[in-house]
Amino acid sequence: MPKKLIIAIVVIGIAGMIILGAVTKRDSGQQVFMEKTKSGPFRDTINASGLLIPRKKVSIMSDVMGKIVELPVKEGDKVKKGQILVRIDDRDLKSEVQRQDAGVRMAEIQVENQQVSLGTAKREFNRKKRLFDNQLISREMFEQAHATFQGAALMLKQYKESVIQSMAILQKSRELLSKTVVRSPMDGKITTLNKELGEQVIQGTVNIPGSVIMEVSDMSAIDLQVEVNEIEAARIRKDMTATLKLDALGEREFKGTISEIGQSAYRPQGRDVSVFKIKIALMKVDPAMKPGMNGEAEITVKEKKHTTFIPIQAVRTSDDGNKFCFVMENGKAVKKTVKTGLSNDANIEITKGLKGNETVITGPYRILKNLKDGDKVRKKKKD
Repeated sequence: MPKKLIIAIVVIGIAGMIILGAVTKRDSGQQVFMEKTKSGPFRDTINASGLLIPRKKVSIMSDVMGKIVELPVKEGDKVKKGQILVRIDDRDLKSEVQRQDAGVRMAEIQVENQQVSLGTAKREFNRKKRLFDNQLISREMFEQAHATFQGAALMLKQYKESVIQSMAILQKSRELLSKTVVRSPMDGKITTLNKELGEQVIQGTVNIPGSVIMEVSDMSAIDLQVEVNEIEAARIRKDMTATLKLDALGEREFKGTISEIGQSAYRPQGRDVSVFKIKIALMKVDPAMKPGMNGEAEITVKEKKHTTFIPIQAVRTSDDGNKFCFVMENGKAVKKTVKTGLSNDANIEITKGLKGNETVITGPYRILKNLKDGDKVRKKKKD
């Protein structure tokens, strides 16, 4: 047999096998992903992420300016209510208190001197009054003695007011002096320390950056504060339960309850959706937890003890608004109209339309979106 004829026969044979394989493959149906329906407990959940925050946190600021001369705590230390946290240089304030104290004493001496002057003026006025009554002096001399007496009384009143004013200034100086020692307002832990020994502090104001010396947090009660979009926030109620995971603590799960729901929405910078802040109170606090840790929360909105559910991507909506899915029956995709209930990120509850023992088609999406009732299908292995 000629060599060229042999080559032609081989090429035709290979081509035929390729065509036959393609036809056979097409006839056996499109490759699709499939999963069995599942039955059991099912939860309608909302997933959100956020940060750990202490339920109670106090920013420690100073009411006086000065240099830190004592800083007996460091970040991470546990402190008790009333414990000294910071001591600020008090030399100038001590001098001011001494000056104001001297001012009070001088004012009190003025009062004493004026009381003597008033007594003298009063006796002179009484003497002149008797003489005037007996017509021994002129009215002018009597009125002059009366004016002197009234003036002395008014001056005494003025000096007494000066004493009150000086004592008030002294009290203010003493209060400022006492504030050079800053004490902890509660039991807690130093979670942030912004200053070092020898640094200057300024009078604390929330609007002035750098005025916070440190933060004391009550770590016995911690919340995970998450952001939830306005649609999901409307479904959340106080005391709903949540399962939490923290990035730093691996796969460990913690339980919590919704303790606070923000009453006004806001739009974070760079995002086009409004969100609400939701606080989830942890039922149990782990010593490894620290403020600012990232966490994920799965909030349970509703829960059923037993129901039927399938992967959420298996359910589609027709042009008339009905929901349906495809099940595998004898190598074909059979369209089933269904009613749905609860859902979460992965699955959706089927309340009507399935018996609970079917195999549903879940993808790929490019095939599922064009799949028709009766199309041949076969199982595709997932990569």
